[in-house]
Formats: sequence, C-alpha cells, structure tokens
Amino acid sequence: MSKHYHGNQFEDAFVPSMIQNYIVKKYCCDMPKTKIRVTKAISNPRGHILPGAPRPVGKDAIIGSHYIGTWQMPKKLDRKTCNIINGSADFRKRLIECRKQAFLTAQQIKRIEEKRARAAEREAIKLLKEKEKVIAEMDKKVEAGEIDLSKLCPIHQMNITFE
Repeated sequence: MSKHYHGNQFEDAFVPSMIQNYIVKKYCCDMPKTKIRVTKAISNPRGHILPGAPRPVGKDAIIGSHYIGTWQMPKKLDRKTCNIINGSADFRKRLIECRKQAFLTAQQIKRIEEKRARAAEREAIKLLKEKEKVIAEMDKKVEAGEIDLSKLCPIHQMNITFE
C-alpha cells in the first residue's frame, strides 16, 4: 500500500458532529481596516526599541497574557464557553463595527476622489494660466519687434533660423 494513502477511511471519526464539538465560525471583516495614521517606527534598524517608544502597561506588558492554555480550559466545552473563546459573544458588536468601517471607508474614498478631482481641476486652471501668460509675453515681444513672425514655425511657434 502507498505511504501516503488515506482514502478518507478515518475522516468520519474526526468530523465535529461526531466528536460533539461546537465550532462557531469567527466573523472577519470583508475588507481590512484602512490605515488613517502614518506608521511610526519604534525601533532602530538593528531592531532595538527606541527610548521614547510607547510600551504596554498592565496585563498587556506580559507577552501572551491573553493566552489560555490547555490546563486553564474547562473539562467539557459547551456552547457558552465556545462562544467566549471564539469571540462570538461580541459578534454583533464586531459586525456593526465592520459595517461602520466599510461605510467610513466608502465615505473616505468618495472624499479622496473629490479631492483628486479638485486637484486636477486646479492643475488644469494653473496650466491654462501659464499658457495664457506665455502667449501674452510672445504677443508683447511681437509688438515690440523682438520676434519676426516670418521666422516662426506655424505649428510649434518656435524660432527657425534660416542660413
């Protein structure tokens, strides 16, 4: 028989319904939360934490303080403990938060698009003003006799030298 042959002969025994294990799916947001603030470096290039970097206080100061090991778990897992462990107790709160976040993200996207449109409009106006300024300067030079119109290229309005 093959070394890696399994043929699903033992899978039925470990199905959650056979083990009588409650598994509640943990809800995740559709889209990741957008970053509003700029990320600040809290360590130097060698990986050492900078002196002014904020440090966790209290329970969070200990790494893995929220970890629940096997010995801290109850002997039997019922629906209530599964909800607490899995985070389904505050599922509704997280769902509302994700929806708010999605709504805020849509609003932020709309604002960004409006800002970009306004910026493009301002840029176009600025370019038109510069073009008008150049044309006005050329008209002044033509009137003053500094530029001979017969020597200008009609397409590019550049000076052409005839030799």
